[in-house]
Amino acid sequence: ALGAALETRDETIPGFLAQLDALAEGIANGVNAVHSAGFGSDGVGGRDLFAAPTGTAGAALAMALDPSVVGQPDAIAAAATAATANGGNANATALAALSQALLMNGGTTSFSGAIANFTADLGETASSAYGTESRAAAQLSAASDLRDSLSAVNLEEEAIDLLRFREAYQAAARVVSTANELLDELMAIVR
Repeated sequence: ALGAALETRDETIPGFLAQLDALAEGIANGVNAVHSAGFGSDGVGGRDLFAAPTGTAGAALAMALDPSVVGQPDAIAAAATAATANGGNANATALAALSQALLMNGGTTSFSGAIANFTADLGETASSAYGTESRAAAQLSAASDLRDSLSAVNLEEEAIDLLRFREAYQAAARVVSTANELLDELMAIVR
C-alpha cells in the first residue's frame, strides 16, 4: 500500500497535473489571443480574458480571469470591431469556435479533444488501479486459503479424532473394569 501511494504521489499525479497545466495554458493563451483582438461593449479592445500564464507548470492552479474584466461585463470582447461593440458577436463566435480549433499538442488536438484525452487517461488509470486492486485481493485470498489448508484446524478431522479418542477411552475403561472384576474374584478365591 505504501509503495502504491508513493507511486501515485511521485508519478501518476504529477503526470496528470502536467497534462492539466498544459491544457490550462493552451486555453488561456488561445482565448486571450482571440479575446484581445475583439472589443467589449464599452468600445475598448486589446484586453485579455484570462490572466496570462507565466509558464506551463502551475498554469491550472493559477488560472483566473484578468483583473481588467473581473466584475466588468462590458469588458467581455464579444464584438470584432469597435463599430460593432454594442451588439456585435463575431468575436464571441470566434471564441466559441476555439473549442474545436487545433491548438493543443503542437496543433494536432483541439481543446475538446485534449479534455477528452485527459479524461480518458484518468479513467484508464483509475480502471487499471481498480483491476490491480482486485487481482491483489484475489491473490491474497488464494494465499490465505493455501496457508489455512496447510496449518489451520480442520473441524471434520478434529471431530473424527474426538470420536476415536472417546472410543479408545471407553475401551480402556472396559479393560480396567474387567481387570478390577478379575482382581476382585481372585481376591475372593484367595480368602
